[in-house]
Amino acid sequence: MNPLFISHLVADFLLQTTRMVKWKMRRFTGVIAHSAVHASILALFLMPRNLKTLGLILIITVTHCLIDQVKILSQKRYGLFGPSFLLDQLAHLGVLVATAFAISNFPAIWKSEIGILIATLLAFLSFGVGTWHLTHIQGQKENRQQKLTKAAIVAFTFFCYIAAAKILA
Repeated sequence: MNPLFISHLVADFLLQTTRMVKWKMRRFTGVIAHSAVHASILALFLMPRNLKTLGLILIITVTHCLIDQVKILSQKRYGLFGPSFLLDQLAHLGVLVATAFAISNFPAIWKSEIGILIATLLAFLSFGVGTWHLTHIQGQKENRQQKLTKAAIVAFTFFCYIAAAKILA
């Protein structure tokens, strides 16, 4: 799988704690900190060797920050999780797809068997943790139908990332 997509899933689902989500909702500095986590994971996964890749990491980080802030403002104003979350993730995916075309070669590890295994495990782990976090930690006061709806939205999001990775492969 594309390391841009895996890094996003890890930073947005696996490494984003309830504390980080609450901080993001209260203050813009939380959004900046969350975006810095994204930048760190991107740098780790892409191992940038030139200014172009560093510049693309910066572009992804800044757009991630802006997209998340728009989602937060939308959720505060309209109170709807589903549409805000889905549009947020599709916007991130669009940025990552566009960036994937600009990066000519990813580190070789991501094309090896071990890299594919690591990417697959990280994707499944991110899905599980992300779904659990949204439905059981953040959604403690929600009924079963609301939790299932959130889980379905997360599943659809992951399907979109996997489909994009297959198309770009």
